[in-house]
Amino acid sequence: MYHLEVLNKWERGEDFYPVYVELGPTTVCNHRCVHCYIRYLGFKTVFLDRGVMLKLVRDLGRLGVKALCFAGTGEPFLHKATPEAIHEAKKSGLDVAVATNGVLFSRDIAEKTLPDLTWIRFSVLGGGSATYKKYQGAHEGDWERLLKNLAEAVRIKKKRRLGVTIGVVFFVFKGNGVDIVPLARLLKKIGVDYLVIKPVGDYRKNKFLADKDLHLAFGRGLKIAEKLSTKGYLVQVRWDMFQKWGEKPYGKCLSLPFMTVIDADGGIYACGGYWQDKRYLYGNLYKHSFKQIWDSPKRKRLSKYMESRVDFKECYNCCRNHSINRFLWSLTQKPAHVNFI
Repeated sequence: MYHLEVLNKWERGEDFYPVYVELGPTTVCNHRCVHCYIRYLGFKTVFLDRGVMLKLVRDLGRLGVKALCFAGTGEPFLHKATPEAIHEAKKSGLDVAVATNGVLFSRDIAEKTLPDLTWIRFSVLGGGSATYKKYQGAHEGDWERLLKNLAEAVRIKKKRRLGVTIGVVFFVFKGNGVDIVPLARLLKKIGVDYLVIKPVGDYRKNKFLADKDLHLAFGRGLKIAEKLSTKGYLVQVRWDMFQKWGEKPYGKCLSLPFMTVIDADGGIYACGGYWQDKRYLYGNLYKHSFKQIWDSPKRKRLSKYMESRVDFKECYNCCRNHSINRFLWSLTQKPAHVNFI
């Protein structure tokens, strides 16, 4: 609703460039989170060419893309050129964000990147070393490194008076739910801007099955954590995701023109549920520019095909496209007498 010029084009059936792009600089990750939804891909070792990545972010800026998030199928900061690409993206007019496990987010990297970031979000699956190591698939000493890096990032933000939002996402499992309140208190002490608490989703391509109704099992802790919120620190429990786990109240995946994902192999894919799946590959940056790929008949044809034919049973049931689809679907199902507001 905040991009009405794009929304109007969509309603008129016109072409436009995506509002949001997610980029994975590498497929390599230094952790093995128990719920990792791309585990089925086998953790290959692929790094996007530095020159290709820098050209891409410049092109996205020129095309009017609004935001770029460095995330993907690996840990972004394992790619040495990620800080440079963040700076180039910001210089090109993009709002820039990073999703990271934070262990590599050292003071040096923080100093280089925080001034250019709109937000940075750390994925943390425990409130103490043992739980964190078990569910994050982390290494010895990573918990201590994470806390040090978080504190350093907050210090740099305050010292330089930066506008970047520093947040943490915590996914709840049966075994780490007891850490909800301790983690919320710890992060408040460190001084991050927010903690968001979510359920984990299922993905049929993996053997992992998520525990359901954990908002009932840990309801008291979730409510205590919420009450720790202050003017400068928000604890947000995604009650909607807990209570309506896996529900998809729409008949089509309408969000694909508004967002896309790019993997370290140079491939531009329809969405994050189909990384490295050639059936849903729009094109490759090693062969064509982003503009050429997005404007191509193949991309338009594939996007329309997925809009109507995608089987939600194959999708990750807590996908990023979910909220957008819910909103867009409501626009296509207009009730009678819409002018009586």
